[in-house]
Amino acid sequence: MISLRSVKHQLRLELDDNSEDEFLQQLVDAAVESVELYLNRKLYATSDDLTADTAHPVGSMVITASVRQAALMMVSELYNNRETTTFSRVADNPAVALLLSPHRRIEGFD
Repeated sequence: MISLRSVKHQLRLELDDNSEDEFLQQLVDAAVESVELYLNRKLYATSDDLTADTAHPVGSMVITASVRQAALMMVSELYNNRETTTFSRVADNPAVALLLSPHRRIEGFD
């Protein structure tokens, strides 16, 4: 859904350096999970993936450019602040909130 190549571009890391790939994938997984929870939606990489999952939850969607960018911004935050001492929510970053808010699904308003 979000390639390590995209993550490395976002973080300005060398593309051929694989020393942190496992850690970067963990950050991507955490960011995507956080975005899905915030949006109240299951995300899919492609429309084919969405269609193939016949049991997909109501409100599921194919990841958009804005949602992908928000997740990449979250990966950057997690990468650069590995040991943060303050608690913040996804929506505390105005740019992330701006990118995600149009896609947020609120129960009862479907």
